[in-house]
Amino acid sequence: SEYRIVIIGKTGTGKSSLGNSILSYKDDENRPFPSQTSANSVTKTCQRGFVFLKHKKTSLVVIDTPGLFDTNVANDETITEIVKCVALAAPGPNLFLFVLSLKRLTKEDIDSIELLKSTFGKDVLKYAAVVFTCKDELEYKDIQEYIEDSQQFLKDLIFDCGGRHAAICTKKSRAKNYKKDVKGMLDLITHIIESHSYKFYTAEMFKVADTILKKEVETRSEKEPERMKEEIK
Repeated sequence: SEYRIVIIGKTGTGKSSLGNSILSYKDDENRPFPSQTSANSVTKTCQRGFVFLKHKKTSLVVIDTPGLFDTNVANDETITEIVKCVALAAPGPNLFLFVLSLKRLTKEDIDSIELLKSTFGKDVLKYAAVVFTCKDELEYKDIQEYIEDSQQFLKDLIFDCGGRHAAICTKKSRAKNYKKDVKGMLDLITHIIESHSYKFYTAEMFKVADTILKKEVETRSEKEPERMKEEIK
């Protein structure tokens, strides 16, 4: 058996670094996913890595995806690549990790989540958790206080994800916190998957979501000429 997770988010939120931390937190030299601080996504295609969890006697498969709102790549192209994750995580992802940076929640962060929800459908939230990177930016505030003081959008997102969320320190100079956070992430991932009885997001769910999305686009296209006529009047 294996646990399959997909990491998704906007460019620059630290998706690939998170994937590397989950897969090789005891081996800093072995980084499955390329990562660096950049306005452009370093990950251009979906990539797959795995680690064997001895205490669970199972493999943890991690799929890293291209970042949304890359200045050099159209979102349509990125989404086309991201949906391939369902195939790479066959028979389907047990868990999607929506990655947000604690540095600042932007309109692009909100738009990226909305784009993912419309692409994968509302069922994706049953198999999702929110992960905050840059936990070290909080300084004197804990993650729960941050959420309580945040925009309603974030509160609603976490609620829709069943309250599932975590935060991870990204500065390895704070080694104690970093290792503790990575272990906490692994514990959360395994707990969520096991509490869901190993259920996963399926290709059939995506097909349903894709059909609904196409119908919405067609409806908007049909209404557009009528709206323009009204504006001319």
